[in-house]
Amino acid sequence: MTLKSVAALAVLFGTSLVVVRGQQSTQDAENYIKLSEQQWAEASMKRDTATVERIIADDFIGLDPLGAFFRKSEELDSVSKNAGDYISAKGMANQHRSEE
Repeated sequence: MTLKSVAALAVLFGTSLVVVRGQQSTQDAENYIKLSEQQWAEASMKRDTATVERIIADDFIGLDPLGAFFRKSEELDSVSKNAGDYISAKGMANQHRSEE
């Protein structure tokens, strides 16, 4: 095997590792988001503001089903009162498509 062949195989192998790691990183991020959404729903049901505060960013801006915006402080206030009258927290399987 020539030096060029060895170098080409090394580049190909290295590229394959980068692609696999990138896919794993994307899967890890998706799993983290799904877990966080489930924890957020459960915390809302239990009026657990500490968990919601940990999950959402300080500059969070949400959009409710009626199209009104709300900030983190308003979400925490809503959770503390269980304003949605949650009685169950079950995650939904959402399909997301990214353009690559």
